[in-house]
Amino acid sequence: ICRAYPDLRMVFEHISDRRSIDFVASLPDRVAGTITAHHLLLTLDDVIGANMNPHTFCKPVVKGPKDREELQQAVFSGSSKFFFGSDSAPHLKTKKESGAAAGGIYSSPYAVPLMAELFEQQGQLKKLENFMSVFGPKFYGLKPAKEKLVLIKKESTIPAVTDRIVPLCAGKTVSWSIKA
Repeated sequence: ICRAYPDLRMVFEHISDRRSIDFVASLPDRVAGTITAHHLLLTLDDVIGANMNPHTFCKPVVKGPKDREELQQAVFSGSSKFFFGSDSAPHLKTKKESGAAAGGIYSSPYAVPLMAELFEQQGQLKKLENFMSVFGPKFYGLKPAKEKLVLIKKESTIPAVTDRIVPLCAGKTVSWSIKA
């Protein structure tokens, strides 16, 4: 497709493993990939470890620790070919806890503090803004947003349930908050 359509910009959504990182990296700069908070934080053990957790089930399914580490390395490399894609899916708790659990994780209200914590833990906090809010709009040819989101170093706890939806990392205390 890249050779047949040399002017086409392409984004591979929600890349989840080493193969997809290598694939995106091997293509021209007009090809990029999005990476979700949940693929950077979770592994398959969070989904089907000791007990099945339908609230961590998403598509593509999160992979093993090695793939998670490789995704983190791609993000921390600072390459503009990889940027944030929330893939936030606010499925009702009843739909996630049914025999046919809906695939998707509700992450949007908590993704930024969770990513700030991850980037800080890895000594990469300086790269957070580019990953979360610069590389994507630039790839799509959009102007930077005029509105600013301000993070503050203040603990907050992600609720266990919000509006009948279980969010990513429900119940976890994170070290960052969004300033109101």
